Amino acid sequence: MKQQQGEHVRWFRWHWQNLDDENKYRRPRGWRQGRAWVYFGGACLSVEWGLSWRRQLMLTLGISDHYDRLGPGLGLRLPWGFLFVGFTARWLSGRLHRESETGFSLDLGSSKTLHLYFRADRMGDSRRGSKCLFLDDLILGRVKFTERDLETFPVRIPLPEGVYDGVATVKENTWKRPRWFAYTRISTWVEMGLGLPFPGKGENSWDCGEDALCGYGSDSTQYWDIVADGVRACLQNRCRYSRRDWRPAAAVPVSSPGAGPPDREQES
Repeated sequence: MKQQQGEHVRWFRWHWQNLDDENKYRRPRGWRQGRAWVYFGGACLSVEWGLSWRRQLMLTLGISDHYDRLGPGLGLRLPWGFLFVGFTARWLSGRLHRESETGFSLDLGSSKTLHLYFRADRMGDSRRGSKCLFLDDLILGRVKFTERDLETFPVRIPLPEGVYDGVATVKENTWKRPRWFAYTRISTWVEMGLGLPFPGKGENSWDCGEDALCGYGSDSTQYWDIVADGVRACLQNRCRYSRRDWRPAAAVPVSSPGAGPPDREQES
């Protein structure tokens, strides 16, 4: 906030902003997510917080850009929320010319990755870009990603207006460092020929008509889970952007009612 000439500004003041999203199930609460600023003299202390579940641990310490002023900042991410604290002052920002950050990030989710990094940006440089040094790459070696197709089989996604045909591919993805253990994840990707239709979001003139889900992923390799994920994703979009009884305008070819899962699932 810039001070106008001749305007009297109190030595101490503060204000805050509620960043919690409002929906039909609950009212927005500032303690869930928000940010606040405390001004005293020519300095400003900024705090941003949020409650959201994520399997990640992260700690950052560096010099950050706080509303066109550089100052030290501390960021902390826990599985149940995050907190960021920054400090700026007129006498301090004039002495800082480079934005930098050092910290670590530990992903406790599906990827199970650990990052130790250093980043530096030069303010006011037209060629400004982030230069990161990942210490874990130097110690353990860079990650090599490989993907292998294990199996391909047809799937049929039943919706209220008909059954849609698709092709599912079971993939094995592997992340491996030269001096660390490999992490392997097996999942399924489904390509839909006609797409699973749902109404557009209606936020712009180009997305007011029908849209379609042309492909989706599933964490399972079981036929019934793959089909259920496709039905769930499509019906959720229909309920979110229109109503639960929404139907596409074009007729859908219906597969034979006796169609079922591939032979490998019928035999198991």
